[in-house]
Parts: sequence; structure tokens; C-alpha cells
Amino acid sequence: MNQREINKLDKRNRLIASALDLFIINGVTKTSIDQIVKKANVGKGTFYLYFRDKDAISDAVILQASNDLFKYAAITTKKYAAPNITERLINMLDLIIDVFKEYPYIVKIFRTSLTWKFIENAIANPTNEKVYHLINDFFNYLLTFGYTNDEAFQLFFMILELVCSMSYTSLIMGVPSDIDKLKPILFNSIRAMIQQGPPNKKNSI
Repeated sequence: MNQREINKLDKRNRLIASALDLFIINGVTKTSIDQIVKKANVGKGTFYLYFRDKDAISDAVILQASNDLFKYAAITTKKYAAPNITERLINMLDLIIDVFKEYPYIVKIFRTSLTWKFIENAIANPTNEKVYHLINDFFNYLLTFGYTNDEAFQLFFMILELVCSMSYTSLIMGVPSDIDKLKPILFNSIRAMIQQGPPNKKNSI
């Protein structure tokens, strides 16, 4: 990578970091492009070299933050023994919820679009090896229950959506209960979702 490419990457990263800081303080809807470029100390024209509009940089912020979060969770949970891939996934989700508890503004940002963008990027661009291997291991594990590749993808999507949704309603809205009280029910539901197998398997019994 030459100096010009390094400078371009630096400007893009500064824009993303500035947008994240402002989204945390003001929320996405109340943050303007003018505020982002001012904080990043770049011209407005530079912004449009990297991002089409505010939605585009919002997507980039969510993707970067989600990759960082899941990488941290994947590395940390690997240190703890788990009897199978399901329990390893539960351990990872438990840790992610604890991060949401400590930094509730994160779950506000992740409320929309986290899951789809994260999974799509993790599968298409396996540069984050820890996260990629975790997802790949989980998908292969689901195949042993009779799931197809598409069904494995859909189930993983639903599990992450469920965790993000429950975290948001509990931590931000305060309903239906404290997140720590909901965890056992949430995790047992996820275990059941995995172990019951795909619909075609159930119908064939």
C-alpha cells in the first residue's frame, strides 16, 4: 500500500470514527454530514468521495462496529470450554449482551441493519478470521441437524435478530424485564430453535 492509499484509508476511517462518536452523542437522525466532516477535519467534497450519503456512512459505521464487537466476543469466548458449538454460540451471545449492558448506546446504533450487514460481510469477505471461523463452524454444525446451507444462514440471522431485539427492548425500553432475568429464557429458546431441526425434517417424521 503506497502513501496515497494510506492517506485515503486514513480519511475514510476518520469519517467513520467521527460519525460513530456523533451517532452516540446525537443519534443517527440528528447528526448531519456537516457535523461529521467538521469533526473528521476533512472537506465536504472528501466525504462524497467515500460515501454516497448519510445512509451509506451509517452502514459503514454499523459494519465496522459490529465486526469489532463480534471479533472481541469470538476471541474472548474461545478461551472458555464449551461442550458443543451451540454452547459456544450462547457464550458469545451472552458476552455481547453484557457489552450492550455496559454501553447501551451501542444497542441503539445496532438496532437496525446490524445482523444482515454483519453476516453478509462476514461470509463474503472473510478477512476477520476469528468471526469467519465461528460462523463457518456454526453453519457446519447446523448441517448435522439436517439444515441446508440456506436454512443455516436464515437461522443464524434469526438468532442474532432475536438477541438484538430483546436487548433493545429490555435495556432501552425497560420491558418486559431485566435482561439478566430474560437470558435463561432467551438462551433456552435459541437452543430449542437449533435442536428442533429444519421444517422439512419435522414434516418427514
